[in-house]
Amino acid sequence: DHGGTDIAAHELMEAYALRAQVNASLQDYSQAYRDLNTYVERYRAANDVERGRQITALGAQLESDRAVERNATLQHELALSNERSRAQALQLRWTRIATVVGAGIIGLLSYLLIINRRYRRQLVRLANQDALTGLPNRRRTAERLAGQLREAAAADQPLTIALLDFDHFKQINDRYGHACGDFVL
Repeated sequence: DHGGTDIAAHELMEAYALRAQVNASLQDYSQAYRDLNTYVERYRAANDVERGRQITALGAQLESDRAVERNATLQHELALSNERSRAQALQLRWTRIATVVGAGIIGLLSYLLIINRRYRRQLVRLANQDALTGLPNRRRTAERLAGQLREAAAADQPLTIALLDFDHFKQINDRYGHACGDFVL
């Protein structure tokens, strides 16, 4: 009466199949054919709806699986990124340590170079100067004299040399002591 809207779709479908069998038994083949046709149409429609539902469910399952796969890939990439970050932080730490140590070594070497230059100047001064009088020693005097002689010869100029000798200086040391002799010198 209501066009099958008041009955569940699968029950209505079965009702048409049953009615087709009854009409065929009653030898009303045209009505049996129409009922069987309606049954087949409704069966196809129900199958289409069920397939659509299955396709939708499979599509949702596929999307869910893809999302899980994407999430796993992102998790893996995040882990790799974190590992790279840790490695870079460790490398940066070692680079900083190496820089500080290098700067310390450069500072130490610079200090040693400065000290070495001071000692060298002091050694040159001690090698060329008498410690008591502060005057050039015998070797330095000979070097300077040789240089002056060359310059005088090159310029064809006369050169005057004066030497001082303190006679009996040993007596001052013996009589008044070496401290007094050093003071006199």
